[in-house]
Amino acid sequence: MSNFIITPYQFVIPVGAKDCTGYTATTGDMSVGYIRASKITASSSYTVTGLMCNITDPVGNVKLCLYSDNSNTPNVLLANTGSKSALAGLTAYDLASTYDVVSGTSYWISFQSDNAESLTHTGSVSSTALAYRSGIAFGTTLNPFGTASNSTTGLQLCNYG
Repeated sequence: MSNFIITPYQFVIPVGAKDCTGYTATTGDMSVGYIRASKITASSSYTVTGLMCNITDPVGNVKLCLYSDNSNTPNVLLANTGSKSALAGLTAYDLASTYDVVSGTSYWISFQSDNAESLTHTGSVSSTALAYRSGIAFGTTLNPFGTASNSTTGLQLCNYG
């Protein structure tokens, strides 16, 4: 069974994914001590049960979170995966608690790891905004996200339900 489905518009979307953030490069290295987040807009109303990423060389653990949007910045924590073992390839990490997203509403998906990880894109989606915080110990759950720096280097993350 394939990990991807092709839509009529030739976007490649992972099986089970509802929405994916954009990206600006085919791969991106995620350094330890950073929490990076990409903006996403819900294409419909649905229940998010997990978050997805595509790790090329996994080491250690990862944590993904879903945040609300406040004027183009990640804001309040809505849901998270907790610490999970990093797995190779496109992987869906279940949320500790599901979250209902609303069609047309913007959210942020964040990624954090306890080792440097290399992420690759999951499909052809145009780039979106990226925010990050540095100097954050792994496992720290920011709520609210706090003052973020902006970056033009996007990474691609997906939610599924």
